[in-house]
Amino acid sequence: PTSSNDELYNNNDSPFLSNNKCILVGGLSDGLLPTPYTELLQEACHEVGWSLVQPLMSSSYTGFGHGSLERDSEELQHLLMYLVEHRSATQFSFVGHSTGCQNAIHLLKVGSSSTDTNNN
Repeated sequence: PTSSNDELYNNNDSPFLSNNKCILVGGLSDGLLPTPYTELLQEACHEVGWSLVQPLMSSSYTGFGHGSLERDSEELQHLLMYLVEHRSATQFSFVGHSTGCQNAIHLLKVGSSSTDTNNN
């Protein structure tokens, strides 16, 4: 199946690029479209005014086992900063699939508050 995910394909001409970003973090060896429910999640996000973002991290695909939660959290932190600075993001939500849950929780535990859009 194909996906019209606005953030995934970075379609700047898309009529729907929300300031609210739902970030889907896949599990071990996952990359783009990591779950059978990815497209349904995208549709649900659009219905409530959110964009779905699917990051590719160093640990994606065959990169698993060659990194750490710390590196993944750093990469997710950079993604958040990018979305704030270049995509006008004001709110974030994480959906973690499998070990992607660990990534999301670890980031929330150790991440910087510098992307707190309420303080900018």
